[in-house]
Amino acid sequence: MINYFGTNEYGGLDFQMNLVTEIIGVWASVGVTVLVIDRIYANRDREKDKQRLRHDAATGDNEIAIRAINAMRYEKILTSKRGILKRAYLTGAKLQGADMHGANLSGAVLHSANLV
Repeated sequence: MINYFGTNEYGGLDFQMNLVTEIIGVWASVGVTVLVIDRIYANRDREKDKQRLRHDAATGDNEIAIRAINAMRYEKILTSKRGILKRAYLTGAKLQGADMHGANLSGAVLHSANLV
């Protein structure tokens, strides 16, 4: 039986404890949701960055292409099995002077690309 002060016969505060438990549960679920959404946005941003690097490597501007290749090498996405330039469309790319050592270019279209 609960008395006027909200305590039961055992001296506990059932309502207050239930309320606190509910609040903690809501905050925990909100926190997890925020972390999941943040991870989704971070992955999307990484994919956009990769697309930009791939586009920059295919450009006709040698300095931009070299910077993109260097960034790919730094991020370790140039030489991996699933390399970023695998099956890339690099027609007309100006890659002379870029360190393409070990780059995965399997299936890449290199028509009129300058690699030397």
